Amino acid sequence: MGQLRGEEGVVDDFAVDQQPRWANEGRELVGGAWQALRALGATRLRVVTAKADFDKVSMLLAASLQLAEEWWVKEVRPSGGANSPRSVKGTRFSGVVGPAPPVYDPGGPVLLARLEPDADLAVLEAEAADLGAVLAVVAVAPSSEYVQRLQHRSWTVASQWYVGRPGTGPGDDEMSRDSQAPNASL
Repeated sequence: MGQLRGEEGVVDDFAVDQQPRWANEGRELVGGAWQALRALGATRLRVVTAKADFDKVSMLLAASLQLAEEWWVKEVRPSGGANSPRSVKGTRFSGVVGPAPPVYDPGGPVLLARLEPDADLAVLEAEAADLGAVLAVVAVAPSSEYVQRLQHRSWTVASQWYVGRPGTGPGDDEMSRDSQAPNASL
């Protein structure tokens, strides 16, 4: 369900079988992941969710996690040939081109890009197509200067990453006290 990446515990996805169960069972899953990853040395937890999964988002916020990053996506029409997965350097961005996990497969390679200051989104879209990508993805903070520009160019938020030190609920054991510690989350 999760893995340790540096000092950060990362939960890339998890589910409950019915939406109303996020508040209790989902929170228990987050708490269990946090305990296991903290035992391995994690100092904070990073959890992904779809933006449209409102019950899961509510649970993550109730668990003292904060929105730290959003993955914006835009379909592009590939004009170049797709090669094997690789790191790329474009005009004011760097990233990786490769297949998406099968559950997210958009029908071809994906460019996951990190933007540099003053990156031109139209140029990124064209270069993503030249790289053979069918989907461009950029990761930005929700307060980023890029948010309005992404919206203007018809990009949409697919995934959100929540970060912090989860608490299990008011008055609960050490995890709840940890979630209130100074500098406990990004």
